[in-house]
Amino acid sequence: MFLHFIWKVIKVFSTLSEEIQLNESFIIGKGGVKTVYQHPNYQSRCIKIAYNFSKKRPVRREILYLIFYHHYHKPFTHLSAFHGMCKTNFGKGAVFDLIRNYDGSLSKMLSDHIIDPNLPQLSPAQIVLLLDELYDHLIEHSIIACDPAANNLAVQFSEPECAKLVIVDGIGNPHFVKIADFSKKYAAKTIHKKWQKYVERSQILHEVLSKGKYKVKIL
Repeated sequence: MFLHFIWKVIKVFSTLSEEIQLNESFIIGKGGVKTVYQHPNYQSRCIKIAYNFSKKRPVRREILYLIFYHHYHKPFTHLSAFHGMCKTNFGKGAVFDLIRNYDGSLSKMLSDHIIDPNLPQLSPAQIVLLLDELYDHLIEHSIIACDPAANNLAVQFSEPECAKLVIVDGIGNPHFVKIADFSKKYAAKTIHKKWQKYVERSQILHEVLSKGKYKVKIL
């Protein structure tokens, strides 16, 4: 089964589509490592292209873990699925789900909902509920998010009053020794440590967690 997974990885990185033409009008966002473009052929997909080559390791790790989780039938209800590599006029890109709301609008990050008054306002209690749901889901299915920060969590509305958090970046086990990939106990420990660092100690979430009566997670 593991050899089959390795074959999947080799196939993904060696199979490229015809060259896709992109320009600046397709840009959705830009971070410290990669630029995200709207896929010109699919409204529900995006193309991520790394431009900071000194920090490409996290990008490769995320792709490998999304293939790994798909291979072992992990649920993708809170993840942005990977759809393979593509060739573009800006270089090689990775195709992912583009998270949209029920009305077709782009889902915004949790950090945006906290600081931008023009976005739908989530109460602290609602945010805490969404975070609790995501944490429980990660623990239950041993899905490791190495950077579950508010700017990596998209708030997706399936209805006007119904939302969930989707992790769009920062998936995978960053540790050299990969025991957590095959042990539910160690996976839970890794998930918990990253949650403490990026959620419970987050400056942008501090006031929200306090007002929403967030209960610190205990393993």
